[in-house]
Amino acid sequence: MAVSTQKLLLEIQIKNQQALGKVQRDLKKVEARSFSLGKALKAATGALVAFGAIRIGQFILRTASQFQDLRVALNAVTGSIRDGEKAFNFILDFAKTSIFEVDDLTNSFIKLKGAGIEPTAELLTTFQDVASVTADRIGTLQALTDLFARTTAGGLGLEELNRL
Repeated sequence: MAVSTQKLLLEIQIKNQQALGKVQRDLKKVEARSFSLGKALKAATGALVAFGAIRIGQFILRTASQFQDLRVALNAVTGSIRDGEKAFNFILDFAKTSIFEVDDLTNSFIKLKGAGIEPTAELLTTFQDVASVTADRIGTLQALTDLFARTTAGGLGLEELNRL
């Protein structure tokens, strides 16, 4: 009986060593796969960062292009590069305290100036005050600008009044 107990203990020890060996091999496989997954995640992160950088670059270029177009239009409507620069600086200063973006203000400035109306801070503040209590602020700014521009041209109609 002592021999069979020793034999049984020996078999248990062998099976435990085999099981431990299998667990160690499985852990090495998991470790290898984790390392591969980590490398894949790093590569994916790099790709996402590159994609984000490209998108930001595109946005910056598009914005710069839009600002350049607005400056060219301001130069044309004011009559010179120097006056266009003054107008753009006026718009930038006004936009600091305005509810509107620079491009919206510039478009209004161009339309008013083209109609022969001097777009002053007082006039733009009035437009802003009216628009601030409406649901569609930009639409209201555009409607007020169109209304003022059309009144000087003598073309005020029901369509403009309905837009308000």
